[in-house]
Amino acid sequence: MPSGRIHYLDSIRGLAALSVAIYHFIGWKWHTTDAYHIAAFVFNGSDAVSFFFVLSGFVLSYPYLHFDRKIKYGRYVWKRILRLYPAYIVNILIIAVYWYKGSWSLETLHNVFIQNQQPRIWNELAMVLNVHKLYVPGWTLRIEMIYSLIIPFLIIVTKWRKSGLIFILVLSYFIGEPRTRMCMTHFILGIGLAIYYPKLI
Repeated sequence: MPSGRIHYLDSIRGLAALSVAIYHFIGWKWHTTDAYHIAAFVFNGSDAVSFFFVLSGFVLSYPYLHFDRKIKYGRYVWKRILRLYPAYIVNILIIAVYWYKGSWSLETLHNVFIQNQQPRIWNELAMVLNVHKLYVPGWTLRIEMIYSLIIPFLIIVTKWRKSGLIFILVLSYFIGEPRTRMCMTHFILGIGLAIYYPKLI
């Protein structure tokens, strides 16, 4: 494992993704019957999303903490953009086509892409703005993008002093909205697991 990649995590990531997909599928009928409540208990999308954030903190920090890999921030950011943005952009554009099904015209194109009227497609394509009109689950990718850009700095703090990570965790509870603070906790937990992973195994 000289690259720092832990291959069995890919399988776990796949199961978590499947759980999220099933959870969203059954969530539309949440209010109708207890069978959906039981199914959602098994396929809990919220917990799977939390798991993804912990996993991101882990896999993004592990190679830098244990393999003396140097953080080249520009290259790191470029890799994150290439990993997250292309599929996200294609997804938004497909949903936009569906959103206006059959009513596309030059005026519609002008309003959507030039005037940036509802559903504010350019704001949503920016990903880091809190706009999720077309692709509602896009908030998770927004969090993923923002915090993955912070992780290199958390790695530097962790290498300098492990207790610094705890200080940042406490500090994060006073910054931002509750959901943002909780997601930061997940990412920091992932980094903490990466620190102690060799001892844990």
